[in-house]
Amino acid sequence: MEERMRILRMLESKEISVEEARVLLEELDKKKTNRFQKEKDEFEEKLQNFSTELGKFLKNTIKIVEDKIVEIFPNDKSE
Repeated sequence: MEERMRILRMLESKEISVEEARVLLEELDKKKTNRFQKEKDEFEEKLQNFSTELGKFLKNTIKIVEDKIVEIFPNDKSE
């Protein structure tokens, strides 16, 4: 926001033209969009990794519970 205001102040004081201000503001928007996309991609990657690790944890936990059930009730063959 501060960069945007600086550009607008420069335009107001006639340090830059309207066209130069437009170009600078567009570049600023592109920069913001690229930063947002990068953060979004990083978040999606972390979420995917979390989901994978959670799946592994749950699969392992179920295996441990099944093994304990067999250990506690060795003759009970429920199907």
